[in-house]
Amino acid sequence: MFGKSADNGKPFLDNLHLHLAKNIIERFSGTAFEEISVYREHQGILEYSRAYNKLCEATDMFRRRYGADFPSLEEIAADSDVVFVSTDEFVDFPRPTLPHIVHIGGLGVGDSSKNGGLDEIFSEQMEKGSKGVVYFSLGTLVNTSSLPAFAMKAVVEAARRTPDYHFILVVDSNDK
Repeated sequence: MFGKSADNGKPFLDNLHLHLAKNIIERFSGTAFEEISVYREHQGILEYSRAYNKLCEATDMFRRRYGADFPSLEEIAADSDVVFVSTDEFVDFPRPTLPHIVHIGGLGVGDSSKNGGLDEIFSEQMEKGSKGVVYFSLGTLVNTSSLPAFAMKAVVEAARRTPDYHFILVVDSNDK
């Protein structure tokens, strides 16, 4: 029970939220020295218990089907060399990850031509570059107007030097 848990691969005690080591978000948000409430401790224990019970139920189901010697799902997860995760690493919120995690988001997305294709305005943009399209966006966390002038000039210069590609530069409304 104190091995790795299947819900997130952390050791059991880490799931109780009783440990002193904080994650990177908690460190930067200034909560590293805050006390964890009794409610939060109980919530962590409850979350772990639910996940562990589901894991045990799933292991029992596999053992009924494939025999009593089938390894527990906890053992399988701990021994996995590669973990496929149904997220898109380019769209998902950035966070530290492990090298054996492979993002496979978008596998269920069908051919866009079968779904009616792109709107006309987007189709026109995608046809402009003879070698392709480069979509440049810093996301919602960084405003391009807050960048030093030389940084945006470098991006524009890179676009100018590669005329075979059509660049779509996403800038905020305050950028000139």
